[in-house]
Amino acid sequence: MQPSAAKAVFRDSVFDWVFGGGGVKGLSHAGSMLAAWERGIRIGDIYCVSIGSLVGALYGNGYPVPQLADAFMQELDRFGREAFKKLFTISGARNIIRKGGAVDVRPFFEDLVSRYSLRTQPNLKILAAYWSRGFKPHLFTGTDFDLATALHASCAMPPFIESVWIPQGNTHRRLIDGGVWHQAPHHFCTRPAIISRLGPAKKLPPGRLHAADMLIHVGEMAVSRLKELFVVHPDPPGHFTIHAGQDEVATFTFNLTDKTCRSMVSHGYERASRVFDEMERRYHG
Repeated sequence: MQPSAAKAVFRDSVFDWVFGGGGVKGLSHAGSMLAAWERGIRIGDIYCVSIGSLVGALYGNGYPVPQLADAFMQELDRFGREAFKKLFTISGARNIIRKGGAVDVRPFFEDLVSRYSLRTQPNLKILAAYWSRGFKPHLFTGTDFDLATALHASCAMPPFIESVWIPQGNTHRRLIDGGVWHQAPHHFCTRPAIISRLGPAKKLPPGRLHAADMLIHVGEMAVSRLKELFVVHPDPPGHFTIHAGQDEVATFTFNLTDKTCRSMVSHGYERASRVFDEMERRYHG
């Protein structure tokens, strides 16, 4: 299906877009973006965090929307083979002690930027975070920053992935995954925004899980339940939220099947379509 000017009911409106964090569940972003592309929705500024930064960087640089899912799956596979396999090695344990993170993903992001010819864009905003009496946001904006550094910083998760140090005045600031400040940062949007959220696992998937995946999955479900009990994050007023992530998929799943990957894309597409139906009714009666 191609976007049609005649059917683009949003042609008179421009929306900011937020790609939230959520590890491998980022595949759902490709589905929600495909639904937006088919309807001809016009996107202004792009705010992204953690794994959402990878999707945002590709989209913001004009990568074809219908091919986003395949590209993202390839990069997830590459990232897993080149990075996460080092987590359970002796060198990884040493790096945690020496550098605060088992894996240095800087080479991965430098290679990604090179292979896809990615550049900073005026409308591409990437969120990282730093500690200063509580977590604070650090937003990479404009075009005068290194894109590989921003992508690395937005995904840095000590003790698993090394943090990033950047110059800040006469000192240096340590940046980590922006998701510790907010998983879907709509706060910076200057116009109505479409927020593609992923969220943690909330239930077990059908079928058996490998031991490592089961441990991660159950732990994520427990943390999710505690957050629901003590922290409430309602959908922000004035924006449109797509709950694109599947509840039965964990943020960190090491044994993704092609079927699961395709299911995440379809889920994001279907959830986005429902939200866009509601937006059409609201904006055009």
